This record gives sequence, C-alpha cells and structure tokens, in this order.
Amino acid sequence: MSNTTNGSFTATGNSAAVRGDQVDVLLSGTFTATISLQVEDNGGNWIDVPDQSHSASVFSGSGSALARNWRLACTGFTSGEAVYELSAATATDRR
Repeated sequence: MSNTTNGSFTATGNSAAVRGDQVDVLLSGTFTATISLQVEDNGGNWIDVPDQSHSASVFSGSGSALARNWRLACTGFTSGEAVYELSAATATDRR
C-alpha cells in the first residue's frame, strides 16, 4: 500500500487508502461537497474520524493513531473539482 495518494473528486467516491500512524490531508479546488477523513477499524469497516469532515475549498490537517489504513470519502457532491493529497507516515518514516 502506498504512503501517498492524490487525485480529485468530481463525484461521490473514495480515495485509495494509505497506511501509517500519522496522516496529512491537503484539499484544494472549487467545489461543493463534503470530504471526510476515514480510518479502517479492526473489523474492516471504514468510519469517519470525528471533527475531520470538510467542505471548505482549502484544508490541511493531521490526525494520528496506531498504524492504520486511512482514506478520504467524498459525499454530498454537487459541483466542481476537489483536488486532494493524502499521505501517511509511521514513526520509523519520521526518523
């Protein structure tokens, strides 16, 4: 699994997943949609990370946890293009 994925949303859908204990999200573009950061639980279910859902055209932020799989989910898409970069790192990557 890659530690960085990038692309764009022009409809509802999900990004590819990245794996790490630290995740960074960069969003840009002009769009009307909600982009949520999701984490995969031990049962293989994707759940929204609390307070990490964004509809602003520019957002950057970080979340941290044990090494897990992360992705972005685009819901409620109306118009435009949301460009994203999702990257993850582990403690050994940051040394």
